[in-house]
Amino acid sequence: MEHPDRLMRDFENACRGTSDLDPLTILHAILDDILDTVRRAVDDLPMSSDRKRDCVGEVEDYIANYYGESGEAEHTVTWVMPFDATDPVDAAKQALGTVRDPQSVATVFIVEGPTGRFAVDLEDPDRPIVKDA
Repeated sequence: MEHPDRLMRDFENACRGTSDLDPLTILHAILDDILDTVRRAVDDLPMSSDRKRDCVGEVEDYIANYYGESGEAEHTVTWVMPFDATDPVDAAKQALGTVRDPQSVATVFIVEGPTGRFAVDLEDPDRPIVKDA
């Protein structure tokens, strides 16, 4: 189990894009530590082994349901760009063209997920910049 302050610092740096660490990797380390803590705490409780297994199972199920079996979680990605258009369909068509254009400078997205709301700049996809949004 890693020290919570180190995990928090690593997570903050990963979200800021100031380290080579992936925020999701850090999040899963935190979840693993939480699950280990729950297991140790339940082991010390005066209850049947079936009830202990059920308690730990509830936490495991919560993590799997909320964060996904594969470590993936649902994220909502929003891209905002103003367009001068004659109507909503015209604006949507312009946006679609911009999104599909490989030379587009529209590289900043707002991403909301279980770890928070972030602005992600992918101007250089190999060095994403992530900031709180």
